[in-house]
Amino acid sequence: MSNALAVEALLHLVRVMEAAEAAERAHQEAREAELMATTAWRGEKARTAAAAAQEQVMSWQDEIGRARADVLWQLGQHNEDWSSWLRKHTSLDGVPPASGAA
Repeated sequence: MSNALAVEALLHLVRVMEAAEAAERAHQEAREAELMATTAWRGEKARTAAAAAQEQVMSWQDEIGRARADVLWQLGQHNEDWSSWLRKHTSLDGVPPASGAA
């Protein structure tokens, strides 16, 4: 009987060791899954930040476009004013028009 109890104890010990190894593997897999989830979360966070930055860049580009259009419009107005002044004060041959009575 003593040998049977020893064999049973050894078998129980083997099962406990196998269970411990399985628990260790499960723990390692859980850590790997957690790492993958953290990496995915960081990736999603980075994608969200990149999208926000892209949106800000597009907003700035819109502002730049509006400012550029405004400057071009003002330059056009200035050019029209300058052209009008030149027509008023010069003739086509570059000689100022006669002022006063002729």
